[in-house]
Amino acid sequence: MAAVLVLIAGAITPGYDPVARSVSWLAVPGKPGATMVEVAIALIVCTLLAFALSITGGRVGRVALVIAACALAATAVIRLDPASILTSSIHRLASGLAMISFTVALLALARPLGYASLALIAVGVALAATSFSAWGLWERVLLGLPLLWIVWRSAKMAVSADATTRASNASLSSAAT
Repeated sequence: MAAVLVLIAGAITPGYDPVARSVSWLAVPGKPGATMVEVAIALIVCTLLAFALSITGGRVGRVALVIAACALAATAVIRLDPASILTSSIHRLASGLAMISFTVALLALARPLGYASLALIAVGVALAATSFSAWGLWERVLLGLPLLWIVWRSAKMAVSADATTRASNASLSSAAT
């Protein structure tokens, strides 16, 4: 749902280029899709917190997910502001903390994806000194990695819980017979 909201916000924002511009740019005060982006971030924050509470093991990963959720919440509250260098800098720091926390969570809970995330961060650092202009795309890949993993892992947990419930019900039914 969050991805759909961001896509709609991008579509209704004149001149928005998702390859060049970050999602945060859509939430700049006065942009037509700002509220949609804030709702999308809120959905992700709630999902991260619920996921962190529902997974077993991996205390470091769970804590990192909670930190990522809090940092993302901060990015929604402290939005990019072209009129304020300080506000935009704080927003970017919170965004960076979220990305680092996502990477730590992946390293703790899904090591190969954590390595991929580390590689993307390293590439981003190297590209910062160049004329690279596809930061929106880079951001989407970096954020998409842990978010898609969470969707996949949550679906897997739901299927597993459903199978356990069916097996338990079948066992009870068999015992009653």
